[in-house]
Amino acid sequence: MFVKIRTQPINITDIDPTHHTKLKIVTEIPIPASITRIYEENKELNEKLNHLNSKYSETRLELSIVNRVAEDLTEEIQNLQTQLSAYKDTSQQIQLLKSQLPNLSLNTLCELSSEIQTLIAKKIEANSESRNCVVCLDLPKRMILLPCCHLCVCKNQICIKAVSQKCPICRKPVKEIKEAYL
Repeated sequence: MFVKIRTQPINITDIDPTHHTKLKIVTEIPIPASITRIYEENKELNEKLNHLNSKYSETRLELSIVNRVAEDLTEEIQNLQTQLSAYKDTSQQIQLLKSQLPNLSLNTLCELSSEIQTLIAKKIEANSESRNCVVCLDLPKRMILLPCCHLCVCKNQICIKAVSQKCPICRKPVKEIKEAYL
């Protein structure tokens, strides 16, 4: 390995008056093997550092996704606990009505039955909406939008294409869509 050392340009006219250009004199000096070895080791270490920085960035992104999914799951658990509480209240009301059932007229029973069916249908619909895709409303949510980490769309390619530009929840630009394994 050699290092090129440039000296000051000189006028070629000093050597040959017919040429009007400048000549740069380059001198090559050999570099000791120990410096060459250090240079190569430094180059390898820089490559390893770049690789580790890349892995660190990937790991941080994955951690961000995991944290976002954990937050979503915590929120989902809280929603389910709220729904369970509401179901317990409804169950208690039904038990109360059952105890009063022998004393009610046929018209009152029909009205109560209709109200109960309406309440049950609303509860079922509310529960399925929180788990289903925000685009098609039919299939379960399976895809995470990055960088906002919202879990809001199913695996259907039509639904994925519909949210490929902006997140339907926060309206931030979508850079990547990954599958969530729940």
